[in-house]
Parts: sequence; structure tokens; C-alpha cells
Amino acid sequence: MTEPSRERSPRWSWHYDESDASFGDLIAECERVLDGHPSIAEIGHYSVGGPDLLVLGREPADPSDGRSDGAFAERMASPGAALVEWTRAREREMAPLDTGDLLRVVVEYETKGHYAARIKPGHYLAASTYPGDGARSTADLDAAMGGLLNRIRVHLLHRPAEPVGVGRAGELPPPERTGKEVFAHRDVAELFWSAPFTENLHPEDLQYVAYHRNWSQICAADNLDGLPERYFFARNTAPASLRRGWDSLLRTLRRPLEDLPYHLRRPWQDKDIRERLGGDWPTEPTDPGRLQRLILDVQDGAYFVDGTSAPGDLLVGATLNQDRVDEAGERLRRLRVQLTESGALF
Repeated sequence: MTEPSRERSPRWSWHYDESDASFGDLIAECERVLDGHPSIAEIGHYSVGGPDLLVLGREPADPSDGRSDGAFAERMASPGAALVEWTRAREREMAPLDTGDLLRVVVEYETKGHYAARIKPGHYLAASTYPGDGARSTADLDAAMGGLLNRIRVHLLHRPAEPVGVGRAGELPPPERTGKEVFAHRDVAELFWSAPFTENLHPEDLQYVAYHRNWSQICAADNLDGLPERYFFARNTAPASLRRGWDSLLRTLRRPLEDLPYHLRRPWQDKDIRERLGGDWPTEPTDPGRLQRLILDVQDGAYFVDGTSAPGDLLVGATLNQDRVDEAGERLRRLRVQLTESGALF
């Protein structure tokens, strides 16, 4: 696997309605992002009917055929379209949590990353990275696309910026206890997890953490009972129902997460697509590697799933504070490092 060079080729772009001049501004915004972020392979705009626009990070070897060929564009956009549909399905599944619409999905694998975010109801941006360092390229992708999302909303759609969590984390404050932490476990062996879990909670960011082995919850901790009343004002879910809902959500995610790498696989290796792209395009791995992190960013917070070396063994975190999504994610990452160094996770 090779990282793309920093020298960028001209941009290949396609949109379904050549007569609609408004796509020109959107294409220009996408090109600016690709110019500054060489790890991003493509950016697309999607609506309920599928891809409306696609901008590639590199010029295909045979660009003339592709520019007017919607079938080629749709095949190249198939991973983004799949992630958008996946996002819409997760939003329906998360509705009982009463935490608002699903705004952003980030999927980080060992070798690459994927991103989808809602611009407005029924319209999404999606993008992915070239094969390489999944953690580094996904972080870059997330930051770049968060900025693009809000430039489009503010300057092209004349809407307010969307409160997505990326790019706003400041210095992480130390963990803070409320005195009403709850730790649940299946048997006495899991008591080991109590201290690291409860000691890494914070009433303003990481408010729930759980460990699942083979997709079944082993233990969980939260500080929901000690949170300020504003977190539950006009909400149909109480702490107990949130605990059940977050636990149930992971079980619901099992099949969709296991199937997702297949749906996100690019058509780069297909013979006819490969001929159009040419040899300058990097080889696409069949397996993107293990899941490193999934972020489901909603209007009222976020839900995180961190993978480990064993499939189905997962560290889960959640927050109800949209203003501190980044901090919650960073705190969960530090907890994962702490547990890995102690030998509890592998």
C-alpha cells in the first residue's frame, strides 16, 4: 500500500445536471479541500436518489470517457452512496434514544477512513481516504470535511453552521466524579474494570463507557444519575432507558458493522475501472483492517465504538453534550490506551 504523492493531478469531476450552475461552486469547494489534503481520495454529494456530484483526488488515465459517463461516476461513488444509506439506517435505529438526528458518521479502519455528514435533510457529503495510515488520514479527513460541511451550509445554503464535534477540542480537563457513578457488571471478575471506568468519566463529556466481549456487554459505568437537569430537559429518555438503549444499540450494530467493509470496497480493482483509472491509482486492499473507531455524532452528543484486536471485543463510549464530542472521544481514547497498557485490552 502506498500513500499518494503530494503533487496533485488535475481534478476529475462529474455532476448529474450539467445545466445547473450551482454545482460549480460546490465543485470548487471540494477541489480546495482536495488540494490541501492529499490523503483524501474523493468527495461526493448524495441525495435520496444516489450521487449528484463526485470530485476525484486524481485524474483518471482516460478522463474523456468518464466526464460524460454517469455509470462510471456512480460506480466510483458507490462507497459514498453505501455509507450514506448506512447512515440513514442508523439514524432510524437511534431514534428511540431521543438524542436527535444523526449528523456525522466517521469510520476509521487500520488502513483508511470514511466520512458521511448531513448537509440538510436528505442531502449528504461523503468522502474517503486513499489506503495508508488509517488513524492519521481519518483524522485529517474528519477535520477537512467538517470545515467543508459548514462552508457549504453558511456560504452556499445560507444556513447556520452544523454543530458537528470535530475540530473544537481544547485542553482536556481532568476526570471529575459526581458521586453518583453507576457500575454494572456480570460477575465478580469484572470488578477490575470499575476503577478505570468510573475514574475516566466526566459530567461534561464522557458520560458512559462499556466493554463488550463478543458483542455482549461485560460491564459498564456512567454518571447519568449525577448529571445536571439540563441534559434531560424535554427528553423522553431517563438514565435507565439510555443505559438500555446504548447497550441495545451495539447489538443492533453488529451485522451492519460486520458487513460495512464489503459495501465500502471501491471498484478500483475491477478490470474496466482499472483501465480507466490507470496505474497511478494505488492498489485498494481487499480488507481495510480492523475497525479502530466508529463515531455516530448526533444533535445531542455522540456514540463511540472502539475496536480491539479481537473481533467483537469493543470499548464503547457516549456523551449527551454536543459541545464536548471531541473531548469525550479523546477521553475514551486515553482510557483505551490505559487499558491496553495494563493488559486488560489487546
